[in-house]
Amino acid sequence: MIRLILIFILWSYSISAMDTPLIVEPITAETQLIQIHHLACDFMKCYIPDDVVILEEVMRRAARRSGAKDLEFVGHKFGDGGLSGTLILAESHISIHYWSQQRYASIDIVTCGKCDPQKALEYLKHKLKPLAVVCKNIPRSVE
Repeated sequence: MIRLILIFILWSYSISAMDTPLIVEPITAETQLIQIHHLACDFMKCYIPDDVVILEEVMRRAARRSGAKDLEFVGHKFGDGGLSGTLILAESHISIHYWSQQRYASIDIVTCGKCDPQKALEYLKHKLKPLAVVCKNIPRSVE
């Protein structure tokens, strides 16, 4: 069921993304006001205990390691053993979606300002012990 929902969400996003015009403008030192760091990571063969409270603590510690201020956490435990958690930061957010049967986690670390998302990533790698990690650094900015 989760797989079907994810396929629908991805399909819906791909359809709506085709309708959205792509506007590309150069970013210069004069126009760039906010630098946003976005790490989109896949942790393969990792382990997260089947407990939202533990997930929250791991995410809060990762946020603090990056220099971010953690504000509020929302988590959910799925009946099949999966977990999802989002930690709102003063500087943006960290989200983790975990499929326990596949031992796979999809992780987003988004920060702005002087936070170092790489430090949060290193802490998560230390705690979740993935066999393999694939990360994309998605540079973003807002004028």
